[in-house]
Amino acid sequence: WRRRAQGSGELARGDWMSNRGGSRLRFTGVDYVSHFLVPFGAKDPAGNRIFGISGVALAPAALRREPPREVGGDRAQENATLSVLALCDRGRLWLADVTLSAAPLSIVGVTWPRAWSLSLRDEQGVESPMRDAEGIAVLPRGAGAFVADETHGIIAKLPPEQTWLGTGQLTTAVLTRMPDYVNGRMQANIGLESLTGFVGAASAGSAGGAVLVTGVEGWIDGDSTAVRRFFAFDAASSVLLCEKVFLMPDNDPPLMLSELLVLDSLGLCDGGQLLALMRGYSGGRGNHIELHLLDAAGADDVGHCRAILDSSAENLSQGACMLQDMVAMSGERLLRWTPEQPLAGHVPVDNYEGMALVPPTPLGY
Repeated sequence: WRRRAQGSGELARGDWMSNRGGSRLRFTGVDYVSHFLVPFGAKDPAGNRIFGISGVALAPAALRREPPREVGGDRAQENATLSVLALCDRGRLWLADVTLSAAPLSIVGVTWPRAWSLSLRDEQGVESPMRDAEGIAVLPRGAGAFVADETHGIIAKLPPEQTWLGTGQLTTAVLTRMPDYVNGRMQANIGLESLTGFVGAASAGSAGGAVLVTGVEGWIDGDSTAVRRFFAFDAASSVLLCEKVFLMPDNDPPLMLSELLVLDSLGLCDGGQLLALMRGYSGGRGNHIELHLLDAAGADDVGHCRAILDSSAENLSQGACMLQDMVAMSGERLLRWTPEQPLAGHVPVDNYEGMALVPPTPLGY
């Protein structure tokens, strides 16, 4: 499989090797890197200031521009436009048309044709502005679009995309909240930062259907500071399907979980693989970005663990689990991006928070 990954302003293409027999994906390197800077303080055509982008996703089909006609050979010979949803953590969502060039593969421009303000309607029907939306997922096959609210631990569903073109306001509805033992212990500014999803096929071990996967950016109170909890929810019923953990590598500055992407139809619960974007910052070291390939195969479900502790813990609370008694997800670091290690040797690191998988169609790759 060849899959191209695009972050907020960066484009890289790597090879993801697999076979149809179900073997694990293997990362074999980055072929292209392109950098396009949206200037600080830039505004869209309506005069809205474009704040920092906290999440990106390919736009639903109803909002996408038509792909270009492919010209000759195995690859297209002209520019292509990807329509992307860019989520601002101050409660605004943009449609961004990203222009790509085929030769060489690069980002050559971004326009902002539409913007929407986001609000949240809670279970009692009370509507309020959504101020801290950090993750966005657009599921295939018309299964819906969703956002994650970091502060309140909420996954909310957006209205059907066919209704978006006639309005500048989108009212989301609560799909689910994180379990009480999580929501009551998430720390300020390191709550729900990521959201991804997929539509799985029914199998002997799974009912199939649309699934959302999210993770806590930092650790929750009572857990070891290395623990990051991941959750999978049924996108239709909101049922919590499983909960697993990954242990963050030691790093200075400490790394936080910024974004996730599901890479197969197995997902978190059935032993699939995910891409994880991690980031850290300190005044002395600056920004630090890493991309990891996570593997949930064989990892334990930890939904019964009210606290997850390492061997240094002195007092065990009721419902606590020890790290040495569980199997966490495994991981492989694919790249490190720091002030001392610019991407591709020349692209400076910054505070990157979102990424999206781009299908091969637009430019024929």
